[in-house]
Amino acid sequence: MQPEGVRGTATAKNADSRAPRQRKFVLDIRPWIPIAQLYDASKVGDDKDIQRLLNLGVNSDINGWTPLHDAAVNGHKTVVKLLMRQDGINLDLVDNRGKTALAWAEKYGHADIVHIISN
Repeated sequence: MQPEGVRGTATAKNADSRAPRQRKFVLDIRPWIPIAQLYDASKVGDDKDIQRLLNLGVNSDINGWTPLHDAAVNGHKTVVKLLMRQDGINLDLVDNRGKTALAWAEKYGHADIVHIISN
């Protein structure tokens, strides 16, 4: 019901034209997809997918946390061995909690991973 004396209302089209314009923010996530795949494969122990991604040159370090940390935490011995064969692997890299992949393997009781990283 309209108040007396009002003959119409603004149409949706008119209302939209008076609305402030919003800027669109576009984030291109494509470069991050292989990195996410590498971390996911390290978490679940998918050595074939890790090898494929490493062959493409994918590698990452997010706040000191690497795929090696993921593999060590989750006890994936084959993945740890695969990642340790990479040129330039830094076994002393600490994450934002101050722990190395070795420290995480020790914390979670993965003695076989501790042995591999230590030797």
